[in-house]
Amino acid sequence: MRACARCGTGRARRNGLCAACQLLAYAQLQKKKYVWTEELLAELREAYVGDRQHLSRGLDRLVQKTGWARHAFLNKAVALRITRVSAWRNWTSEDDNYLRAMAGVLTTARIAKKLRRSCGSVRQRMQQLKGSLRLREGYTVSDLSAVFKTTREFLTSRLEKGYFGQIRKDKGYRVSEEAVARFLVQHPHEYDLRCIDQAWFKAVLFGHNDRIQCDYDRIKGGH
Repeated sequence: MRACARCGTGRARRNGLCAACQLLAYAQLQKKKYVWTEELLAELREAYVGDRQHLSRGLDRLVQKTGWARHAFLNKAVALRITRVSAWRNWTSEDDNYLRAMAGVLTTARIAKKLRRSCGSVRQRMQQLKGSLRLREGYTVSDLSAVFKTTREFLTSRLEKGYFGQIRKDKGYRVSEEAVARFLVQHPHEYDLRCIDQAWFKAVLFGHNDRIQCDYDRIKGGH
């Protein structure tokens, strides 16, 4: 078994990182803030006034001008209701990188929601990339130790006491993301929030800030 190149304890995937560190790495990439000026917003709106070629040229100019990823403008346009997500939108390298990183870690529905695409589109793209969307076995004790920044012994004791619910033990404990989210909500006294990566914490509870509030209420209520 190859160890994670980042934490040194989790089981590495093909990219050299364990599932927990992959989530952390991607979340850190999302911390970049985009500062939208009135000039940029005006150019974005103008880009959407015309046909597809006009839009493509307008987005190219904005990308070249700012150095931002193309999806930043596509997502902003949807947020401003300048346009809705369309079926013909091309897959960008950023989209593919996110899909590869989260495949097997998040559900297809959550990946689709983040990318603002349909589940069918996500499945088709993954087939083209010759990958799989099948969910993996979940977090190991080593994964949890890395993200909570605590000892394996502490987490094992909490697992055995049922703090994460009924956990399947198959060649070591395997904890689903939903079980981790439930633990975060129901047992806040069992961990130090200051020690946990905030981006990862939000990603688990709110699906990279895209999960709707009723999902949080469902987990909190234990239903």
